[in-house]
Amino acid sequence: MNWPKSNLTLKRKTENGFVQDSFDHEQYIVVKSEGKRILISGCAHNGILNILDRFRKLHGCNPDVVISGYHMIKKTGYEAEETELIRDVAKELRGMDTRFYTGHCTGIPAFEILREIMGSRSGICIPGIRFCFRSSFPTLFL
Repeated sequence: MNWPKSNLTLKRKTENGFVQDSFDHEQYIVVKSEGKRILISGCAHNGILNILDRFRKLHGCNPDVVISGYHMIKKTGYEAEETELIRDVAKELRGMDTRFYTGHCTGIPAFEILREIMGSRSGICIPGIRFCFRSSFPTLFL
């Protein structure tokens, strides 16, 4: 698995002590509406690319819309390696015919990198936002 670096500090308690959390307990929702597949995730601790790989295995295609945090936020600045990882994720997402909306746990600096590379394919969710999925891409309402 290729987890966001910030997730390497997330552990779970076992009978043998604390181990790296595999995040295999996390769940995701796929909504099918008007011919569209909408993937909804929480903080994507498992890594958004890993989640999308699993989606493709189950559905044979990319989702039309993804609403998820990417869990890239950090309290301190990003190291060069982390910035490059965010850029790599953005490049892979940009190659999909999918619209992405990310939330708080992505962090504004990471979102700005994503947006720089993905352009209008990347949006940000804020509290109180509503989505309408009756067009080619969701319409946001505040």
